[in-house]
Order: sequence, then structure tokens, then C-alpha cells
Amino acid sequence: PASSRLSRPGLPQDMAAASRGSHQEIVLVAGSYEGQLVGFSIAASSLGSSAAAPAAATPLFAFKAHDGCIRAAAAAADHLVTGSTDNTLGVYNLRKRRAHGSLLQEGGGGAVSALSFYGGTHLLSGGGDGDVCIWRTSDWECLLRMKGHSAPIEALAVHPSGRLALSVCAGRKLRLWNLQTGKCNYTSALPQPTRVLLWTPRGDAYVTAAGSALRLHALGGDAAPVEMLHERPPAAAAFASEDVLASGGASGAIELWDAGSGERLSQAAAAHASRIKCLVSTFRSCGGGGAHLSSASTDGSIRLWRLVAAGASEPARLESLLLLRTSLRLTALCASLVSHQAGSAVALRVAAGRLAGGPEGAEAE
Repeated sequence: PASSRLSRPGLPQDMAAASRGSHQEIVLVAGSYEGQLVGFSIAASSLGSSAAAPAAATPLFAFKAHDGCIRAAAAAADHLVTGSTDNTLGVYNLRKRRAHGSLLQEGGGGAVSALSFYGGTHLLSGGGDGDVCIWRTSDWECLLRMKGHSAPIEALAVHPSGRLALSVCAGRKLRLWNLQTGKCNYTSALPQPTRVLLWTPRGDAYVTAAGSALRLHALGGDAAPVEMLHERPPAAAAFASEDVLASGGASGAIELWDAGSGERLSQAAAAHASRIKCLVSTFRSCGGGGAHLSSASTDGSIRLWRLVAAGASEPARLESLLLLRTSLRLTALCASLVSHQAGSAVALRVAAGRLAGGPEGAEAE
């Protein structure tokens, strides 16, 4: 296996938090152009469709995580990993609020621009050197480096089964990898590079962007991809449910699409005042209610949404639950469901004094 090095930087100041009973929280984490990382906690129970209290967010941390721009962030269970133009991956434990250190690939690698978890056991990373690395999260060993791309990797997506993965590079090449053998099974030339790459929740198709369209490609067969045409090129996409795809871009609007037919269902026209940079599926069954989506904009705002299912005379639409404001130029967003056991103390790792550009506040909507 390729070698890796886990360095342990000086940690931010500890601040003990009072123990709570057993509970679950949604942790939203955003990275910025300036290399700062901000995190918020949302009680999972507050997101149920029958929750009496509105959703509320508690700031968890705000600190300088990288010397370069944070280009990717991914979270699964307790794990949080960030990738940066400083060529390192930052590794954190969300439940313990602890930084484990930084990972550096053999030979220095390149800028890390794509991350994708499979469960909480393995992580795929890709970046400037064109390699795809498979990391084991139990000890953060790089198990395998898959070579094939001749240009920097722009996006990665692990199949829901954990057996396959897709990668796209700046040279417009899409590759389908067999993660059991480490071999590339399929290559295709895309019309242009894209950072939009994701599997459907069922794993029977994948989505890419090309110009002003999102394209849904079915696995197997020769059927033409389903196209979802936009007025302006989409910059981000995520599934709000198994059948509803959300997209956003320069207009600041979020559009909902029927993933089967390509029909546009509805639009949240004023979702953000500026360009939408990131969309993530947050958690699909919080406290017994609905599908949830989070969005981040270059104006520093983050929103949490609930998908309202289609009714007899109304299409599916988004309902805004929460607005979070920062002063950062946001470039990455991820979310994870974190479970805490009764009687376990949580140590908050926060900066010794609020950093400029950190979280400013939250507004329930």
C-alpha cells in the first residue's frame, strides 16, 4: 500500500461542555476559500415533521484549518475530512470534537479537490496528481492508489454498494472503478469537465453536468441520458429524496427535478442572494419526518430545507427551516448524523477567541 503520514498539529483550546442524555445531532460543516472551517449542531429531533419547536443551530467551532482554500469536505458518522489546495487532508472526530491531524500522500500528492465516503469505514480522495486514493478510517492507512487520470481530479462518487466509484478529471475523462480489484472498468469522454457527479440513491444511474444541463445516465443499455435543461449552468446537485433531484448555480435559485422524467417540478427562486456553491442531502429520516437538504452560497449563507412531498394539486417543493450566516466565501459543505450516549462528556474544540469571518448567527424560518 501507498504510505501516508498522519501529522498532529496543535489543537485549539479545549472547552468542556455539559453532558446531555443520549441524543442525535446533525452536524453541518462548511469550508471556505480562506481555509477556515465552521461547524453547527442541529438537534435531529427538531427536524421531524411533527416537531413542536423550530429547528435551531448551535455554533460548534470556527478556526483556520488549512493554509489554502478548502476545496472539498466529506462527513460520515463520526468522521469529518477536508481537502485543500495546501495538498493535505484534515481529519477530525465530530462526536469527540477532536482534530486527529493531517494526511499527506506519498510524494506530496497535489491539491485535494474531491472526497467521497463509503459508510464510515473507507474514504476516497482525489486531486491534482490524478490519483484516486482509498483510505481505511480505522487507522487512516492509504490502502490503494488507483492511477489512470492524466489531469487533476474534479469529482468523486462512491456507489451505494461500496463496490464501484466514479471519477471525473479536468481532462473531461470519466472513469468507473471496481473498488474490489482497484481496476478501471469503463472510461468515457465528457463534453466538458464537471464537478457535478453523483449516484442516484438506488445506485441504478449517475448524474453529471454538461453546459446548461444535468444528465442522468442509466447503468447498462444504450438509452440516451435524461436531460434536465437549466437557464444557466448548474454548479451543484444533490438528491432531496430517491426520486427528486435538486440543483443550483449562479442564479441563487434551487430547482427540483423529477429524476425519472427530467421534468422540472418547482423552484425556490430566492434561495440565496448569490451563487449556490454546494448542495448536500442532509438526512432523510430525522425524528420521523421527511427528506432534508442543505445549501451553501458564496455570500456566506447556509440554508437547511425540508422537502414537502407533492400533493393532489401541488408539485414537490422546498420549505426553508433555517438560515445560517457567516462572513466567509464558502467553497465546501457536508453533513453527518452524530450519535451521543448518555453520560458521555463532549469536549468542544473551539478557537481561543472568535475568528474573523466565523459564524454570525442562525435564524429559524
